[in-house]
Amino acid sequence: MIKPLLISTNDINGGAARAAYRLHRGLQSINISSQMLVQNKESDDYTVIAPATKLSKVIGKLKPTLDLLRLQLYPNKYETNN
Repeated sequence: MIKPLLISTNDINGGAARAAYRLHRGLQSINISSQMLVQNKESDDYTVIAPATKLSKVIGKLKPTLDLLRLQLYPNKYETNN
């Protein structure tokens, strides 16, 4: 049985967050045990998990570095499509 974990900065605040939350709820509606891990939780949905405050602060500080690292590891980062 598949048990997806959707990861997002927010659960319902923002367009991408709402889209991820709708996907999460859609999976649940077809009996897939989905959970969401978010940095900032605004809903009262028990299947949406937010880390403790200290961990959330650490993640917030690491996020820009992790985003840059992901780009640095991309093999075609200097190619252009003309």
